[in-house]
Amino acid sequence: MTVSQTADSRPYRWPWHGAFTPARTALAVAVDGQSAPPDATLRARLIELVRAARGAGVVIGELPDHSGASVLPHGLADFAVTRPHLGGFSGTDLDGVLRRRGITDIMLAGFPFELGADCTMRQANDLGYECLALTDCSTGLAADTFGGSIASIQMSGGIFGVVAESAAVLELLAAYPLAAAAAPPHDR
Repeated sequence: MTVSQTADSRPYRWPWHGAFTPARTALAVAVDGQSAPPDATLRARLIELVRAARGAGVVIGELPDHSGASVLPHGLADFAVTRPHLGGFSGTDLDGVLRRRGITDIMLAGFPFELGADCTMRQANDLGYECLALTDCSTGLAADTFGGSIASIQMSGGIFGVVAESAAVLELLAAYPLAAAAAPPHDR
């Protein structure tokens, strides 16, 4: 049996370079404290994905706005970078945090997606990161603006990255359950 090294995503399989490596991957959650928190079902789906990713050796991060709002249980994130702007790279050391850890690929969720995750994804893409938006682990300000953000990511063959649901990523992560035991501990 051949293990897939890419996730089923749109408009292309992620990561584009064809070799998912948990130690080179981060899952980042952008949170806006002025917005309604995700419902219990969505939050449970996100936490399931975060725990599976962490178990495979993926670095977990939160990108709260100035309010410091969080959706992950305490201690589940390996790093937190407060966003003074919508994009997580503007006015922060997020790029340095990721590069010091050897991160090249980023999965993003957002609450709401349009405020923090979408801008962060565009910035990450400009900086050379391979990006995936998690559509069913994010909320939107409204259905039309969320849909527009997701559609714009996929324009021109994936100009800003790709989109996928958590099931595709969980399937990919299932091939790496022992990676965490072999990986060096994350510095905090």
